Amino acid sequence: MAEFLDDQDTQLCDNCKKEIPVFNFTIHEIHCQRNIGMCPICKEPFPKSDMESHMATEHCQVTCKCSKKLEKRQLKKHEETELNR
Repeated sequence: MAEFLDDQDTQLCDNCKKEIPVFNFTIHEIHCQRNIGMCPICKEPFPKSDMESHMATEHCQVTCKCSKKLEKRQLKKHEETELNR
């Protein structure tokens, strides 16, 4: 989201945890609660329509070539830090 000027009042959206300009907050909140959900695993906000796909692609279990099981989203970092020692 764009940076806001220091003198612009914002309010934290309880749903997506983003700072929203006060003048736009009511409209944002209505839209956000209807359309955005929080992933119960990584606590990131995602469109509710994409949540099933997010869970299947990011949080599915995979096995590294070292035989360790971890979430798919963690595999690249694991390979870079653990396998290249």
